[in-house]
Amino acid sequence: MNLTSKKLSTTLAVASALTLSVCASTSVIAQQNESALVTASVMLETDTQLLEVLSNGTLTPPELGDSSIGQVFVNANKLTIYTFENDRNNTEGDDPLDSDCNAGCIVARPAHLASQDAVAQGEFTIIERSDNSRQWAFKGLPLYTFFEDVNPGDVYGEGLGEVWFVARPAVSTVMTSSLGDILVSNTDTKNTHSDGSPADTRIRQGHSLYVWDGDINDIGGDGIGDSDCNNDCAVAWPPLFAEKGATPTGNYSLIERDDGNLQWALSGEPLYYFTYDLTPGEQRGDQLNGWHLARTAPIQLRSDDVKGDIFTARGDISDVSAYGSKLDTTSDRTGFSVYTLEEDSPGISKCNADCAVAWPPLYAEASDVASNSFTIIEREDGTLQWAYNNNPLYLFIGDTDAGMVNGDDINSVWHLVNPMALCADKWQDYPTIYSGGDKLSYNGVNYQVVGGPLYGVTPVTAGHDHRYINMGSCQSGE
Repeated sequence: MNLTSKKLSTTLAVASALTLSVCASTSVIAQQNESALVTASVMLETDTQLLEVLSNGTLTPPELGDSSIGQVFVNANKLTIYTFENDRNNTEGDDPLDSDCNAGCIVARPAHLASQDAVAQGEFTIIERSDNSRQWAFKGLPLYTFFEDVNPGDVYGEGLGEVWFVARPAVSTVMTSSLGDILVSNTDTKNTHSDGSPADTRIRQGHSLYVWDGDINDIGGDGIGDSDCNNDCAVAWPPLFAEKGATPTGNYSLIERDDGNLQWALSGEPLYYFTYDLTPGEQRGDQLNGWHLARTAPIQLRSDDVKGDIFTARGDISDVSAYGSKLDTTSDRTGFSVYTLEEDSPGISKCNADCAVAWPPLYAEASDVASNSFTIIEREDGTLQWAYNNNPLYLFIGDTDAGMVNGDDINSVWHLVNPMALCADKWQDYPTIYSGGDKLSYNGVNYQVVGGPLYGVTPVTAGHDHRYINMGSCQSGE
């Protein structure tokens, strides 16, 4: 521990009895603790170096760091960052977007301040405190450190008073795979016991996430919107448990499981792991008994005996009117094939009016979040539509049930959508030498070398195209 840390711990310890009680409630400072607060304040005022540490603020928001309970946000000194439930609940009743940790509370829970030049970045915003200082916030919640955390990885403040919790990053992130963009866990989360309840061990950062048809079909019969995967099911498919103090935003929400624990959900669908995905990125659970890889787009994969792996829709999609415009009503299109139109330009749909009646757009909503390969485009009428690698996606009026592929190759311009392969290593100029069978990518297309040796010859070099086999378009996994 450095000198400043020792001074901070000593100073704050004087007021600890006071501050811990104040921070866990909204009661006024007890008379018997006022002298302790004054003593602490005097010590702070006489320590110029310490005041600089606490008051200067940082130009950039917190970064990720490791702890005994998984990845958390940390400050520049790698100390854990926390949020305060009283801020979320606006316990003081003055402003739901301000800090309710003041007076003695802030001594034990120093605000994670932002410098005067700092600007909001993504989900990190900046609030103004009552003393006009600037404080970092995450998803609207002000951020703090804890005086007993003196070493990187310390989380002594976690769960205190049932109102202080570590600040964590987004629960999931997008990973580009050979099956299209999928969601994977962004942090380690709790494993399950043999009865499906959460265990203390933490696992599966970077592991694939899944959704289940059993939940949207309400096989438990207790209503849509909860998890119907419990007990043995939860052992094979561990829930993506939510930590206390978790803050859902966008299309993410929290559901309460039958045992009272919280679980993350996306667009109302509970999220799970698969026990037999042993390493990050594995996708062994996809299409097993109604389980599908989770995505930000309303898309799932289906293996067709004739057509191969094709993308289909998932969930409720907005209907189209008799004039080709978007309606306020929705229909469950889970399992319905999606198509692309050759005549479309990248990012531009040319199917409108009567065309859109026969080929309803796979509409997106304003709250939807695009990914690398599943993007969202704006149609000529201002509505939003999903696209895959910038190709607008459609349903077909002639597919009256899930699993049908009646629209494939109509007029030789409508096609089912197959997952695009990941790009092989990019072509390299001499001194790299290629031999027969080598695979490489060039300008978004995979190629396989025929014969060799080849050097300095690209797949599009005039007179040498016969030296390569075109393996089709590919997507970058970066």
